[in-house]
Amino acid sequence: MIRSIAKFLPFIALLVLIPFLLPGGRLGSYYLTLLILSLSYAVAALGLTVLLGYSGQISLAQAAFFGIGAYTFSILAVNHHVGYWSAALAAVVVTTGFGLFLGAISLRLASHYLALVTIGFQIITELVLNNWNAVTDGADGISNIPRPSLFGYAITSDHGFYFVSVAVLVLASYVVFRLRHSRLGGALFALREDEIAASANGISLFRTKVLAFAVSAALAAMGGILYASGSLYISPNVFNFYQSVSFFAMALVGGQASIVGTTLGAGLITFLPEVLRFLHAYYIAVYGVLVVIVVLFMPEGLYGLLLRGVGAVATLISGRRRADEGEV
Repeated sequence: MIRSIAKFLPFIALLVLIPFLLPGGRLGSYYLTLLILSLSYAVAALGLTVLLGYSGQISLAQAAFFGIGAYTFSILAVNHHVGYWSAALAAVVVTTGFGLFLGAISLRLASHYLALVTIGFQIITELVLNNWNAVTDGADGISNIPRPSLFGYAITSDHGFYFVSVAVLVLASYVVFRLRHSRLGGALFALREDEIAASANGISLFRTKVLAFAVSAALAAMGGILYASGSLYISPNVFNFYQSVSFFAMALVGGQASIVGTTLGAGLITFLPEVLRFLHAYYIAVYGVLVVIVVLFMPEGLYGLLLRGVGAVATLISGRRRADEGEV
């Protein structure tokens, strides 16, 4: 277990070092904003690592849970002056409840039928956020969202909040990692491979599916809280169906069952449109084509491609070493 966790240390070190490698001025500030955004997306997309990668359940409602978490937190913190951490905990609990509900009603559904139900939930959530003006402020959104305080120190700068976001991502990744190697994780993978065989071996399909949706929703809520605190403002148009598709793409492109892969996918999907801006009206088409190419020709995602590349280099080095030893 310790060795497996140690594999994540270089990746965590890279996340910590990135802000110090950015250029100064407005450009560096802009890139830092995108990094914070990608970290909030990565935490939410980890929910699909559990739901899609581990249990094989298709969901296109991750942005709905993302939005429920962000709005619950913001309403409590801004409108009712609840403390940051209490509001965050309440948001995760409320969103998890919605995840339990969606998991329960999807028990007898699979494949495209399940996807349709999650799309319906996503659309209903969008309508509520847009039209329940008394609670969500409708299209005007909620502003002046606070950032956290740690040990009496208020974290107001983007640099400080970036490291808070990294800490939350590491915590979420650890939870997903431990889940993978737990008894529940084994049940999730059995469910993904064959529901009938899993049920015949004593695995409760109801319990497993409901817990998968609950964990996925909780992670989406954590991402939503980070997004709200990072941007200081939220509005319903952020939590739409397009964003759910983006989360789905992040998991697929990075590697749907890989923690590091999903994080890489979140970074790529966040930064790629910005890199392609010079194409003007054509950038969305090129962006879509690139995502499709990765999904079709890299079934294990970018992380799988990276592992194969590292393995090939290691094999090459090992072969040269043996050849040198043979010559000696």
